[in-house]
Amino acid sequence: MKIKQLLRGLALGTAGGLVWVGLLPAQVSTGTGRGNELAPVSQNQVIEGTVRVKAEDNLTVNGIIIDTPATVECTRAGRPIMLEDIQVGDHVRILAFVDRDRGTAVAQAIRDFGPS
Repeated sequence: MKIKQLLRGLALGTAGGLVWVGLLPAQVSTGTGRGNELAPVSQNQVIEGTVRVKAEDNLTVNGIIIDTPATVECTRAGRPIMLEDIQVGDHVRILAFVDRDRGTAVAQAIRDFGPS
């Protein structure tokens, strides 16, 4: 399934399951002056795959570089873990805020399933 086709509003719950939280993409005016025309510029997306590269402040999953702020929530088997516990080769599911205009992604929550 393509990332674009995933439901908006999914978040990783503290017990490790996906929960509906009603998130919507950020929107801006298209500037056409025709009423309330809005265009999405950013949105929350679920990115799932194997960690291929781990740097000090980001992970690369499915060819996407995802910034990992120190405040990101990380879990494994429903229990909190440290970001440092996630290693190259681990299978992860990441809720990330993706800004397509800037080509950036910032992790909000990471669920680690361990080695692939």
